[in-house]
Parts: sequence; structure tokens; C-alpha cells
Amino acid sequence: MKFEDNFINYEIPKILIDLFTFQNENNCFRMYSNGFGLRFENNNNFFSEKFNKTFIPFATANNTGSTYGFWITNNSKNLVDFPIVLFGDEGGINLISENIFKLLANLTLDFETTIEYYSNTISFYNEDYEKSEYLDKYKNWLNQNNVEFTNKSIEELDREIKLLQNKHKLEFEIWKTKYYDNI
Repeated sequence: MKFEDNFINYEIPKILIDLFTFQNENNCFRMYSNGFGLRFENNNNFFSEKFNKTFIPFATANNTGSTYGFWITNNSKNLVDFPIVLFGDEGGINLISENIFKLLANLTLDFETTIEYYSNTISFYNEDYEKSEYLDKYKNWLNQNNVEFTNKSIEELDREIKLLQNKHKLEFEIWKTKYYDNI
């Protein structure tokens, strides 16, 4: 299994290729932002069958199996154009970022995400917080790749995510009802 196997019919964004290199060179899976790590395993059979190629998983979101993925909303083959969805390990699904660059920047807040199954509410787990071992290296890597990391608070991020969810509410609910609610 190779990382690129997660991206059937799509070109892997260069920023993810570079992050994959960073992750491997530093041997720091889930060690540069709490719970986050680019995926090696391929769940595309499950996601392809259930979501008709409208959700492409690419990273873990926490230590229990939640997944970040691209929400494919049009015919573009450029994945950087698509919003990012959080798919919960015990259920729940919702938008979490406008695009991959914003997600990578927001990861510098060093949080682990969870999502409530019934309400699809995203929350950030930081109880017993310990700074990720490679967080500073990750921030340097972002700077080298011209991605500004965020200085916002978790509360500001939460408001930003709610605005994003409201912006795409109707379209997302139609998609979710069509694919997710029937799982």
C-alpha cells in the first residue's frame, strides 16, 4: 500500500506530497499535530462504494480513526479546490476546512478533533494537552512551503468552521442525505 493509492483518478496536491516526505523523513506520524497523520491504509473501497467517489480520504484526524477527506463537489481534478470533511470514527460527518491549505495551517493549533454522531458537531480535544513533539518543525516546514500557520484561538477556529458549514449547508445536506445517511 502506497500513499498515492488513496488518490484514484486525482493528482495528489504537491503540498501533500511534500508533507508526506516531511512525515517520513522525520518519522513523525501523528507527532506534528495531535492526531493528524497522512494515511497509508487504503479505505477507498469502503468510501468509493458508499460515497460514489465524492469523498477521498487522506489523513487521520485523531487516534481513534476519524478521517479527513476531500469533498468532491464538481468535475475539477485539482483537489486543492475542494473543502475538507471530517468523517468520525463512530459516525458523524461535517465540513472542517475550506481547503487543504487552511486545514494544514489550522493544524498548528495542535488539537485533536472529534465529531458528535447525532449532531455532527465538531469539537477539539485538548484535555491533558502536551505539545506535539514535531510541532515546531512542522511550523518551519509550513513556512518553507509558503503556508502561513494560524495564530487564531480554538474559539475563532470554531466560529470559522461554523461559517463554512453555513455557507455550504444546503449542498452539504443534500450530499450527506444521498450518501452518508444511508450507510
